[in-house]
Amino acid sequence: MFPQNFQPQQRVAAQQPVFFVPTNFHPHMQSKVQAQAVAPRPVIRAQAPEEKPASAAIAMPLPEQFGIQKHAAVAKVEAREIDWALVHRKLQGAGSVCFQTEKVAQGYRIVCMVPGKTSGPLQRFEATAADQGQAVDIIMAHLDQLQQTR
Repeated sequence: MFPQNFQPQQRVAAQQPVFFVPTNFHPHMQSKVQAQAVAPRPVIRAQAPEEKPASAAIAMPLPEQFGIQKHAAVAKVEAREIDWALVHRKLQGAGSVCFQTEKVAQGYRIVCMVPGKTSGPLQRFEATAADQGQAVDIIMAHLDQLQQTR
């Protein structure tokens, strides 16, 4: 069938293309160029960078360190807060039609008017104290007594 001199052809692998390499080619420089090209671009935002907290804290000296003493009445007012929501609930519960607070030379004056036991005139309660909390406490005590007698 086949001639005696016949030899099967050998498969030839595809030849790799030949690249031209210039004479001034420096591979070590190519890696730097590639590294520069690959470096990520900086992200630019329309805001200032976050400030880092200061390492040294600044402390304000207390007035007592300079020999300044607090006034006694001011210290009492700072020590006690008035629960105005509770005061207004008690006034509404007693049927109060008037509640006034006034700063006077002696401290605070509070006036409260509530209906009396009968449908007659209004009862007036007045309290004057060095601070507002004390005056409110006196008025609340009067309202408690009034509600106990009804």
